[in-house]
Amino acid sequence: MPFLVRPATEADCPAIGHIGREAFRPGIGQLMYPPLLQHRTLENVDQNSEGWPFIDEQEYQVKRARWRINNTTTVVLVDTDQPDEILGYAHWEAPRGSPYYKGPPEGEEELKPVPPTFDRARMAQIGEEFDAAAIKALGDNGYKDMWYLAVLCVHPNHQGKGVGKQILQWGMARAAEERKSVFLLGSSEGFPLYRSQGFQTIGEFQLCGLLHSRSMMLPPPFPALDPATVLDTSVVVDGQA
Repeated sequence: MPFLVRPATEADCPAIGHIGREAFRPGIGQLMYPPLLQHRTLENVDQNSEGWPFIDEQEYQVKRARWRINNTTTVVLVDTDQPDEILGYAHWEAPRGSPYYKGPPEGEEELKPVPPTFDRARMAQIGEEFDAAAIKALGDNGYKDMWYLAVLCVHPNHQGKGVGKQILQWGMARAAEERKSVFLLGSSEGFPLYRSQGFQTIGEFQLCGLLHSRSMMLPPPFPALDPATVLDTSVVVDGQA
């Protein structure tokens, strides 16, 4: 099937939020939405609870997707035969000097309030551990001079079809144009894809003491990159069976 990688729009936020929730549910999603909080709903949570007021989980996912689009270079992948269905997406952070650079994150207050099932303390811990892993792997400057893959997500119904590879290569193509390295913090599930594209493991850690994760980097040149993906911001490519 022919795929199209295109910039995300605000209209894509509901789909991005839904895909992220479904794809990450077995792993990091269980850290952010732990089972011990799943009994809490907007109807039964005590208004005196810490964090009140709360919002619906889907509403929060849409709000978070909107914030990401505003603060990162977000792309989605669609099947050109069904362009209204998003199969996967990525949030990329481009380095300073890149035409894709969006500056330091802004509007973090927009991410409040959260759902009653969301563990804010654990989310803060995840952010701190990601930052620490990047500094340990790369030094104090971290990935500021690299293309950083913050999130790569494929809907569970479309995994194994080459969707993740094409979204990954979109960012690799931009980095290749700028002669920049690509850095990511990847899960064990994503490791085979990243390794197949030439990424090297430069560090390993246990996220929240539970999920085995890797710091991975791909320095230029990128031998696995399809040269056709370098040409355009929106790229049509052929999916895999």
